[in-house]
Amino acid sequence: MKESLLNKSEFKNDGYINITDESIRSIKLQVMVNLEINMRIKRVFINLIILILGNFQDHYIHEEESEFDYDAYLEEVAPENRDFYSRFIKTQMFNAFIQD
Repeated sequence: MKESLLNKSEFKNDGYINITDESIRSIKLQVMVNLEINMRIKRVFINLIILILGNFQDHYIHEEESEFDYDAYLEEVAPENRDFYSRFIKTQMFNAFIQD
């Protein structure tokens, strides 16, 4: 069960919440910790994708137009992995990644 950000003792009998400065600081700290964790996860994921995709940056035909040479990219992939990469490069995720 997920831990509540507020203790039950913070609720008044009238149903309103008694928010203290300490409660606000605690919530802000939790938000900051969550943001830091999210950023770390994003960095790890991006590094993993870059590791998997290799030197995809070398396969742009025209840098200004961001036109990607899919065939040249696939030629550099190990033969035993080409089936996976030929499917993967057709995904929306791959196209979004190379455009950013």
